Amino acid sequence: MEDEMADIELLEQHLKKTSDISRQMTGILAKFDSRLVKLEKTIRPLHSATQSLTRLATNIDRTMESINSMASQKQDVVAEENLVLKGPKSGQLHLYVDALERLNANIAFQSGDPRAKETSRLVETGAKKLCQLYTKIVAEATSRPAIDPTNYLQSPDAFPALDEAAMNKLTPVVDALRKSPTPTTHPSHPGAAAILAVIQEAHAGYADMRSQWCKKAVDSGVRRILAAADTGTDRIAIGREFGMWVEGLLVLADAEYQTLQMCALLPTRDHIKDAFEIITRPLATVFSSSLSTLSSLVKKNLQSNIFMALAIYSSLSQSQDRYTDIMLRRTGRKENDLSTGIHSLKGVCIRSFPELLLEIKTPAMSPPTATPGRGEIGTGIADVTAMV
Repeated sequence: MEDEMADIELLEQHLKKTSDISRQMTGILAKFDSRLVKLEKTIRPLHSATQSLTRLATNIDRTMESINSMASQKQDVVAEENLVLKGPKSGQLHLYVDALERLNANIAFQSGDPRAKETSRLVETGAKKLCQLYTKIVAEATSRPAIDPTNYLQSPDAFPALDEAAMNKLTPVVDALRKSPTPTTHPSHPGAAAILAVIQEAHAGYADMRSQWCKKAVDSGVRRILAAADTGTDRIAIGREFGMWVEGLLVLADAEYQTLQMCALLPTRDHIKDAFEIITRPLATVFSSSLSTLSSLVKKNLQSNIFMALAIYSSLSQSQDRYTDIMLRRTGRKENDLSTGIHSLKGVCIRSFPELLLEIKTPAMSPPTATPGRGEIGTGIADVTAMV
């Protein structure tokens, strides 16, 4: 019993010590709480100030990123400017076109930015350089010797208006220029109007150069025919040769039209029609003048040249529909010189029949005389048949 009482007393002593320790710890924790409250009150203004500094630091970082980005873009623009100003190099046209496309993209994102005007001037310069390359390629191809189109009457689709090498060079240039900004496709582009003017000039230059080449291609042939008509003896052959020359002219014109559709910088229907009218203008002129010359020769000596007139009439009648399609519908030209010439020759032939019949009836009354292109007067059948 005494041992138990001693244990209880010992436990009570320990409990008292524990209670004292607990009170001391509670006091210490209470002091900690009060100090934490004071510390929080002290730190709160500092924290608020630190948040402002953090925002400032973030803004500074973003500003630096923007500056670095602008500097990088400026370096890119400078590099592209150097590339554009040098012009497209052989075998590197795609790099040049890619640079222009990036500059155009920058203009789209820089709407209202003063730098957009500077960039647009650079794009305009690039378009000029491409147009210069386009004109150079066309000029080199046009400087080659003219080709006689009558050599391709059996295979008109094979006529090489522009050789394959020139077409391979032109195609990517044409594709790039057709994508260039113009007022129609890019109304907000600062340089669209100036770029369109440059493209229009190159487009017109193509038509002028090709028209000169076409004139050279048909000139030598028609001069030979006119010389033969003036001095030759086989009038029927001369008339047929003129008909072949007209067919060759149409082969040439059709080939130029197909090439124009592939090479025109302004591929709209009206622009192609206007350009094709310019290209074929010398063809229409030389055809009209040569037909007029031949008609004058026929009228000057109807008896000698009637069969040449019939041969020309027959040949032109066969070419009338094709001439109307190529030289009139595709160009918008109103004057149908071929139809006018056919009607004129028809009238001449009809007027000549009474005289021809009278001449056939009189061989017995006088000795036969030879007529150039017709042989001796007789009642045989001439080697020309035409519906007049």
